Amino acid sequence: MAMSVRNEDFWAESGILFYDPDDMPCPPGGMLGSLNVNGREVTLVGDSVASTSSTDLVRLIDGIHVTAVSGQTFTQGVQSLEELDLRRVVVFALGSYSPNLTTTDIEAVLEQTGSRQVMFVTNYNVNNPTQFDSNNALFRQFAQENDRVAVADWAGTVLSRDEPGNYVDATDGITPTVGAGSNLFAQTINTALRQFISNAQAGVNMGASGDNAGLALGFLMELGYNHTAAAAIVGNLQAESRNINPLLFEAGVGNSQANAMEGFRAIDANGNKTFVGGFGIVQWTSLGRVQALQNFADQNNLPVTSLELQLRFLAWELENLNRGGHTFGPSGLNAMSLEEATWLINRHFLTPCASFCTVGDTCLNHAGGCHNTVSPSNLSDLNEATTPTAITGFNRRLNFAQEAMGITPMSMQFGGGNCVGGVSVWSGVGFPHFSQNDPLWANIPYGHCGSTIGRGGCGLVSFAMMATALLNREVNPIEIINIPNIHNQFACGQGSYHTVTGVLARHFGLQHKHLGSEYGLGQNTDNNRIIEIINQYLRQGWLIHSTGGGRFGSGAAPYTVHGHFIAIRGVTETGMWLIADSAGNRDQNRLWDPREVIAAGMNKFNLQAVTR
Repeated sequence: MAMSVRNEDFWAESGILFYDPDDMPCPPGGMLGSLNVNGREVTLVGDSVASTSSTDLVRLIDGIHVTAVSGQTFTQGVQSLEELDLRRVVVFALGSYSPNLTTTDIEAVLEQTGSRQVMFVTNYNVNNPTQFDSNNALFRQFAQENDRVAVADWAGTVLSRDEPGNYVDATDGITPTVGAGSNLFAQTINTALRQFISNAQAGVNMGASGDNAGLALGFLMELGYNHTAAAAIVGNLQAESRNINPLLFEAGVGNSQANAMEGFRAIDANGNKTFVGGFGIVQWTSLGRVQALQNFADQNNLPVTSLELQLRFLAWELENLNRGGHTFGPSGLNAMSLEEATWLINRHFLTPCASFCTVGDTCLNHAGGCHNTVSPSNLSDLNEATTPTAITGFNRRLNFAQEAMGITPMSMQFGGGNCVGGVSVWSGVGFPHFSQNDPLWANIPYGHCGSTIGRGGCGLVSFAMMATALLNREVNPIEIINIPNIHNQFACGQGSYHTVTGVLARHFGLQHKHLGSEYGLGQNTDNNRIIEIINQYLRQGWLIHSTGGGRFGSGAAPYTVHGHFIAIRGVTETGMWLIADSAGNRDQNRLWDPREVIAAGMNKFNLQAVTR
């Protein structure tokens, strides 16, 4: 079956293809695909609220395991966890019969669920709207502090309706009405799970994560921005959205995170904008940009509140918007100083509704010089609004950008699997070769989403070869498969996250360096510079874990069109590379011209060095 490309004409300029995973012979690496919730990953534990909604839950979330007992208390639910065969994600929809929960109660759930992702569900009583406020605040607190915790805001969803009584039975004030209420409850859980699972796959939690700046920085550097330009963009995002929070609605506009969790819609059925104020990491506000953001989300079957979705849309805008003769791609921003790039992004890309200065700030003008300290009387000199409370400070953004220069970039991309056969060959001497399709382990499940080592284990298997060589003992994929599972390093249907290299290296006590972060590398980095750095480490005894293919190039060998991990294991006196490749039928002794490897689609940012 042929690949499906959605809305081809509109997105041709973006350079991003949208694949239907059902049409693909192998998992797509680093591509956006369908992220509908796979209910076979989810266990829901609940009381009468969930039991009333169970039919709608099963209909909407195919394969979900619902165990709900009317009248079940929070403590009884914790005890029931010991008896259940829990799946990767646990939805804990309890609290209706336990109105005074404590931190100890929440910690008991986390202890019983081990390393699984946990989603708590807020409670609501239509007859006593504040009854569960303290419980709901606890849920949100834990979600903010713990990457594996999220909240499905049932209370906020009901409150956002004009007539909450249509969705909650007034008899007890808590149980959803059959039909409208039960369906809305199931939709709330489904939407929250989509957000939670997609963000967990991207390495972020539901809201503002301490890692979001690093993820944004790494994402931009993979697109070719140097560290300075990426930091200028990230600094502006931090000023806009409080630690780059994809759920943020502008304060005071009558919206809440409940609206975002339910599913953001910018345009109503009549074509009218349904909110005022900014939304998301950029605080998108203008009708055209918000509609384009929503279209982008719909095209990709991703919630508009997803950090990855918003970063990808930001990247498209940076490359394609032209404002007043200014463009914002790597070719322009990479030549600027931090101050110049921060100012340009703020003033012409983000275009805050008032000034790019605040009272008391020293502000750059269009020529890159400085105005005097701004006061309300001379703001008009900048042709900007004069309301001091609406002014966005340049100095504050520059401070954020300077902080971003010290942040370690993180990768959001995936290294996918491949479908090439073969068996492992290693006699205990020389460099080991393991195939991900060796019958000994090819069909062993990798992750909790139906993938196997054979389909998506190239990152795992290539690292097993490196560890075997460095530790001088066999470290095969079966030995290490639980390490990425425990640390959530697999991407459902797509392979392993790039961060799997560091996780595995730490497990074995090996030294690890992310060269992309260390040297500020990106897709625009000169090929000779990439070769120089890799050879330097190879000659010092390091091995290089590399990803490529997918959206980074043709996907020719040694990479694949879906994204693929390899190990670069040596360099000859003439500068040729030796590669360890888990694609089984490739010549493991072939000498590779480094330029050929790079041209095949090397991800120049995700170069990771490992040694003893």
